[in-house]
Amino acid sequence: MKLEPFKIEGFPVLAIGKANFQIIEAADVVSKKEAENGVTTPNMLRVKFQLWDINGKRGIAKVWFSYAEDWRWKLGKLLEAVGLEKLADTGDIDPHLFQDKAGKCNLGVEEYNSEDRTVIKSFIKKEVSDNAGTNDDLDDDIPF
Repeated sequence: MKLEPFKIEGFPVLAIGKANFQIIEAADVVSKKEAENGVTTPNMLRVKFQLWDINGKRGIAKVWFSYAEDWRWKLGKLLEAVGLEKLADTGDIDPHLFQDKAGKCNLGVEEYNSEDRTVIKSFIKKEVSDNAGTNDDLDDDIPF
């Protein structure tokens, strides 16, 4: 099921704890620091998430994932959360593969520019049982 993006003014504070997410945008970008040094090769993945907290309240979060070797673990956690962990082995990360992927995460609240803002604290690894609609779910003994 594809969910349509929605517009939210600002970044509303959501409940701390487990939440569902859907990726609504992913793109290769150049970090500000690298851009200032004249680098034009993308070195980060920018991901925009649509979030639903435990109360069903919706919000938006943006997270940047570095392609640098010492930060790839963070990207690996996202890959595990959306069922794309095999991409970590290949090193071939295409932002389009993230579009509309969904999973679960843990939310927190941090201060940003003197205001509270919802942040994704961690991603929850996708379990095989999270793949609803697979043929394994059709073992129901109905004879037709």
